[in-house]
Formats: sequence, C-alpha cells, structure tokens
Amino acid sequence: MRSEPKKVLIIDDEPQQTLFFSTLLEDHGFTTLTANSADEGLKILEGDRPDAILLDLVMPRRTGVILFNKLRKSPMHRDVPVIIVTGIRNHFTEDYRDFFFQLKLKRPCAYLEKPVDPALLVRTVQRCVGLEV
Repeated sequence: MRSEPKKVLIIDDEPQQTLFFSTLLEDHGFTTLTANSADEGLKILEGDRPDAILLDLVMPRRTGVILFNKLRKSPMHRDVPVIIVTGIRNHFTEDYRDFFFQLKLKRPCAYLEKPVDPALLVRTVQRCVGLEV
C-alpha cells in the first residue's frame, strides 16, 4: 500500500525560487504549495498543515523571521519542520543575529543557504519529513 506524498509549503518572495523548489520537490514525489510572501503563506496555513515548510527569511513586509516565530507559537503548526532556505548573508543585520541566537532554542529542522544544491535540498526535506534518504 502506497502512502500519500508528503506536502511541502514553499514560502519565498522570489517567484523563480518557488518554481524551482516546487518543480524539484515534485520531481522527487512531494506535493507542493507555494506562497510569494509571508502573508500568503499564513493564508495557506489557515486551512492546511503541510508536512514541512521551506521558508525564506528576507521578504518584504512580514519577514520569515516573524513568520517562523508565529509558527512556533501556533498549536497547529509548532511541530511542522521548518527548513530555512535563504541568502541572508547578503542582508545580515542585528535583527537577524538575534534571530539566529533564538533559533538555538526554537530549532528549525535545517538551514540552507542560497544558492542551494538541488540534491542537498531534496535530501534535507526527505530527512525532515522522516523519509529514508
């Protein structure tokens, strides 16, 4: 008996990134949902609980930092593995240094820097959702 494919929500303000990640993960048997802002991601999360979330940190308006902390407080989503995928080194500020300090307590499932190696991304998502790699 075959199990349902694992669902991954991809939240990134760069549409080409969401398309790339979505295509890559779907090619490896995942179902994907995409959002091009933290607000879009929150709207999707109102009615859905994905198996994992790929989250960019640097986005306009509501950042991935705010969304990550909001997820960790949500009873429905606090245990969903979050994989941070970002090019934050280009945007490093005190705010993000504080965030990374907090991450030691709140623990994302993984942290990957852009540009991401496609094979590493797939393996990381598989590991975070409990699939054998």
